[in-house]
Amino acid sequence: KCPVDAAKLTVVVNNIAVAEQIGELFIHCKYGCRATAIAAGGAAAPPTTTVAGKPGVFEVDPLGCPFTIKLTTRKEHEASCDYRPVRCPNNPSCPPLLTMNLEAHLKECEHIKCPHSKYGCTFIGNQDTYETHLEVCKFEGLKEFLQQTDDRFHEMQLTLAQKDQDIAFLRSMLGKLSEKLDQLEKNLELKFDVLDENQSKLSEDLMEFRRDASMLNVSVCQRHIIHSL
Repeated sequence: KCPVDAAKLTVVVNNIAVAEQIGELFIHCKYGCRATAIAAGGAAAPPTTTVAGKPGVFEVDPLGCPFTIKLTTRKEHEASCDYRPVRCPNNPSCPPLLTMNLEAHLKECEHIKCPHSKYGCTFIGNQDTYETHLEVCKFEGLKEFLQQTDDRFHEMQLTLAQKDQDIAFLRSMLGKLSEKLDQLEKNLELKFDVLDENQSKLSEDLMEFRRDASMLNVSVCQRHIIHSL
């Protein structure tokens, strides 16, 4: 359904020519737009992407990205846009930043962590104290050993993951073999049943043959007796 008037939409065959024309249309980068604060009817409303369940109205943000781009290059541009919001990698407590301001912020950030924080170092400071800290950090002298340990641990994780995959594969093969074995057992049971049935039938035929032979012998004996008389 249409998100605006809820009208039922019909399936439309993709028109390559029209799609190419649409792709050539120029649009504003999404980091150069902002939601308006005016709702339907002119009443004030908080900026939002939807109003009463309908798509909100956007306007050009004079402080945002000034570029207009082709629709086909939208994702590529917005992935590397200088106005794309990012978070400080040092600490989530830092205010939101634009990509173009991140490098300058990192030089002044007061929440720089020691690169050995994952090993237990609790240092947090700015760029100046960071460089001073590295000179006395007890983990700095062990960084090569720690890195080698991390590399070995990573290799062990990869090996374990590979072993887990091998075990899963073997279990799968074992399951298939079990299914085949069950099927063979069922087939063997069916063949034994057929063999028993054939053996019983053969025994009955043999007994009937013996009865017929016995009756034939009696008949022959009776004829001999009659001829002898």
